[in-house]
Amino acid sequence: MLLVSIAGVSGNFFTAFVFGMLARFFPYVFLANAALRQFVVLMILINLGLAVFNLIPIPPLDGSKLLYPLLPSFMLEKYFWLERYGFFVLMILMALGVVQAIMGPIVMFFFRLFLF
Repeated sequence: MLLVSIAGVSGNFFTAFVFGMLARFFPYVFLANAALRQFVVLMILINLGLAVFNLIPIPPLDGSKLLYPLLPSFMLEKYFWLERYGFFVLMILMALGVVQAIMGPIVMFFFRLFLF
């Protein structure tokens, strides 16, 4: 379960990294074609957004699966209990803007790191 969680997140980061490196090493191609430039920027932002979103440690997201090996046994029961209600907690946090407030700066940090 841990390897599957890591694979999904790392796949998103890798895709964003590859498109960032393409834009960095071939800037004239992307400057000449606005549609291609917009496509590359969207690919980077979408993949970074998916990776950061999946790292949130609320079940059923991958970030919760990454925490399982690190949690002590007395906390694991409570965390498994949260798994039933994780979707509702996540929806409430999204509606309140908490998820966007946390994700925004992290996504923009990696965006600047990969693209510039």
